[in-house]
Amino acid sequence: TKSEEVVVKNKVALTYALLLKWDYPASWPTGWRELVSLLERGPNMVDMFLRILAIFDQEVVNDEVPRSAEDRQRSQFIKHAMREGDVMHLAESWYKILCSFQAS
Repeated sequence: TKSEEVVVKNKVALTYALLLKWDYPASWPTGWRELVSLLERGPNMVDMFLRILAIFDQEVVNDEVPRSAEDRQRSQFIKHAMREGDVMHLAESWYKILCSFQAS
């Protein structure tokens, strides 16, 4: 059913976001670029990308979510690494998604 499909998509997105949380950047420095490279596969991948971003925001980026001191430190480390290497790629991908949406 449609609701089961949504649950599976959300679980896949959660899994990818948690892999990024624990393996990026030290063990998996290309995690964001690999994800962005899949966007050209079509709307389903764009949907998954946006789900991953939303979950990653809750798991890592959003400072309003209560976290332990260790998790806050890890989040700061990840955000710093993203600013140095991947934020521009992510911003470009958002722009392409918006342009594509506007054109359709």
